[in-house]
Amino acid sequence: MENSISIIHQLETFVNQKPGFGPYDPNIYSTVAIYNADKRKASQQKKDFYYLVWAFSSIWHKRNPHGVTIQDFVYNRLKGSKNLYITPWGTINAYIGQYGCIEYRGRACSFIADCIWSAVNYYYPEIENHDQYIAFIRENVTNKSALKYLI
Repeated sequence: MENSISIIHQLETFVNQKPGFGPYDPNIYSTVAIYNADKRKASQQKKDFYYLVWAFSSIWHKRNPHGVTIQDFVYNRLKGSKNLYITPWGTINAYIGQYGCIEYRGRACSFIADCIWSAVNYYYPEIENHDQYIAFIRENVTNKSALKYLI
């Protein structure tokens, strides 16, 4: 499998792109406050992404499934993702709309949250219902901002 060793690094590179906020433009943003709020949101999404990757790694290594690496798991989930895709050049990109500056990091967070959900669903068979899942996630993901992607 090509690029599987660096898939987490590629996601990190994708999230670390500059969001593309130019100088304040009243034709795009009605007020400076809204413009600044979007810049803060993009910054928070970057922090959430790193926290979710840490939480995913922590949850993954508690069970350490044999024969499957975290890189392979993420790569296979990425191939079927509706939000992110691998370009022909081996980089990661997102399907975004008009608000690309604040969408692409959120898409990466949602993707990692989906990986967490899938790993818990597959590798933790003792979690049988939604309430147990919520309790497990609250126990293992303590960052309130990052929880919004999981609950």
